[in-house]
Amino acid sequence: KYCTNDNITELEPEDDAAAVKWRGHWRMPNDTEQWELLNLCKWEWTDQEGVIGCKVTGPNSNFIFLPAAGGKNSNIIFGVDNEVRCWGNSIESDSPFRARGISYFPKIVEILGKNGMHISPRYLGFPIRPVCPSYVFTFLDYLGTAYLAENHIAGDIITEPAPPADGACSDEYEFVGWSKEEVPY
Repeated sequence: KYCTNDNITELEPEDDAAAVKWRGHWRMPNDTEQWELLNLCKWEWTDQEGVIGCKVTGPNSNFIFLPAAGGKNSNIIFGVDNEVRCWGNSIESDSPFRARGISYFPKIVEILGKNGMHISPRYLGFPIRPVCPSYVFTFLDYLGTAYLAENHIAGDIITEPAPPADGACSDEYEFVGWSKEEVPY
């Protein structure tokens, strides 16, 4: 499995950390999703409540925060507070011991003017940013808590915690953004 002659270019669900941990339809992002994040969003190196990382803002003004957690090789931790990397689910077809992910190195961005993809050995430990594509999610940022709405429309105030304990997603879910409205209780 995952060798040069098996034509597998994306991790199978049982090998995808997001799919295993969060279950349901959750998975690590593919190359297209990572490209969109890198090229259609604005990346800003920042400090968010004492955590260094990147605020990634989409064309619709919604944003996510990716911490500069660095990586791990055996027992050596590197890059903390200096780089953002996240694994994707794509494997190098001609070198399947390596995989692709997104990366943001402030010094490289300063010199080259952009961030990009990294290709690294799969044994390295990098954070993941799970996605649940084509499903509807409404999130509410209230006192540091994210909320999941089921059968709600954008802007509804909801109270169910996210992600659901069973990792379930259905065709009724779609990510629609963040709200600063207060939960009325």
